[in-house]
Amino acid sequence: MSSTDVNMPPPSSNTLKAWSGRLHVKQIADLFDRPDVINNTLGIILLIAALFRFHGMNWDEGRHLHPDERFLSTVTNDLQWPENLGNYFDPNTSTLSPYSLPNMGLYVYGTLPVYIVKWTAILLDRNNYDKITLVGRNLSALFDIATILFLFLIAKRLYGKKVGLLAASLMSLSVMNIQLSHFYTVDTFANLFVVGTIYFVLRANESGRWLDHALTGLLFGLGLASKLNVIILILPIVIGAGINLYRRGRAGKDARAARR
Repeated sequence: MSSTDVNMPPPSSNTLKAWSGRLHVKQIADLFDRPDVINNTLGIILLIAALFRFHGMNWDEGRHLHPDERFLSTVTNDLQWPENLGNYFDPNTSTLSPYSLPNMGLYVYGTLPVYIVKWTAILLDRNNYDKITLVGRNLSALFDIATILFLFLIAKRLYGKKVGLLAASLMSLSVMNIQLSHFYTVDTFANLFVVGTIYFVLRANESGRWLDHALTGLLFGLGLASKLNVIILILPIVIGAGINLYRRGRAGKDARAARR
């Protein structure tokens, strides 16, 4: 044994605690490398999100206190599901067009959320003014939960599963998202399609598959049918497609050059 070993002071209690803390953190972090832990944690996050979003849906006790929600509930109630789609594309005569209703004026919302809520209300036998509002609120919450799942997939693809769980947990506790989930408005519907579009833009840019490009266009169209300002998403879609085409063209040139 050397003199340095004899003279070396024992580690302090603070040092031992720091080492122990680091070991515990590392053990916990290593747990999240297991697929079953990732899936179970994501399930718990979505369950917590659902508890916050579905709690207290009848917060105004049927008084229709939210003005935008009151307007959408009125429109949804007054629209009629057609027996056929023969005049669907004529906004002045189609029974699914808000402009066919008397004294409508300017309709500034997307129609897709209204159609989804109307169809669901008919299926559940809740197609009246008061119950339509509750159907819309529950669907709004459901769409927001689906948005959390898409956010997890985006963060997982860009930064890994642990960051994906962090992003999902933060959004599940977001006060604004919880609040919007309690309203029958178009926001959470549009948010799902926006986040879904971004996810498929990333997938298409990485894979180059036409299916991913098609799904990007589909979700973008659904988002645009929910809220007009989703049109701004055309920029990342075009940029992503342009980068992908450039990479594929560059790869093709390199392959041809290698064969020469």
